[in-house]
Amino acid sequence: MSQLLHLDLPSVSSLSPGPQSPQSPDSVLVAFEKFANVAETVKEYCPRIRILVMGKRNAGKTTLLKKMTNSSDGEVILRNGDGKIVSEPGILEPSVERGGSHIEYEITYPSDSDYVFHDSKGMEAGSEMELKILRDFIDDRRDRKFMKDQLHVIWLCLPVDNDRPLGPQEMAFFENAGTHGVPVIAIFTKFEWRETKAYDISLASGKRRSEAKQGALQLARDEFEETVVQQRFHDGLSHKPIKYIYLQKMDTEAGNCDQLTEVTAWVVQNAVNHKLFGEIKQHDVKVSMAIALAK
Repeated sequence: MSQLLHLDLPSVSSLSPGPQSPQSPDSVLVAFEKFANVAETVKEYCPRIRILVMGKRNAGKTTLLKKMTNSSDGEVILRNGDGKIVSEPGILEPSVERGGSHIEYEITYPSDSDYVFHDSKGMEAGSEMELKILRDFIDDRRDRKFMKDQLHVIWLCLPVDNDRPLGPQEMAFFENAGTHGVPVIAIFTKFEWRETKAYDISLASGKRRSEAKQGALQLARDEFEETVVQQRFHDGLSHKPIKYIYLQKMDTEAGNCDQLTEVTAWVVQNAVNHKLFGEIKQHDVKVSMAIALAK
């Protein structure tokens, strides 16, 4: 796993959903109570996790979202920037058309109300106009007053079903885009290709089929870590992902999103805890200043 990066998140006052003010005498007690009830607090501050899903065509985004939301039919509800329901069939399907102009659309699944997605089609084109649309969207959502309206995390889907993954085109986002404090999870999709390749290599080396099958996934991950991850996600990278996840066989029952679900929830909980700590610290500073002035 890559190291946790500093999160440059919005101000404390912008995240507080209730009427309680940090200036109130009891606010510090309220903050501590929220620390003690993490699940309820996260739900209060962030009823739905807002995710920007990125990646080039055929990166497995649609399959991932259906699996993440346990959607059997792929039915989605689309809302435009004004919150009105719109109809645009196939918005998540791979297309040669650029879809950056619809990045503001909210995509939700009736099968799971815990998530709201935004899709950035065509980001692989890398034109200045598309990068501007992307940056403007991230900046706008980052600066929203309430946490429920803010962008919480970016999923960048990177298919690795080839011998040259994470080339200049795929790495352009990490090197140039800039997320301005919004954490990014790099998701290596279609990893079953590398598992199969590792299995064939093990067989060629003389291992029995059962032994090769049992160790194929770990061998594939070790090889990918050494030859790709360590070289690409080095410390000098401008916008390093906060975590990276391996996904394989997502179009089958064997595929699951357990680790991605856990890491995404951790990112949001980390942000909420950071803000609660800020509320306590801010209150403590004001109390100390009042005592000093009284003296």
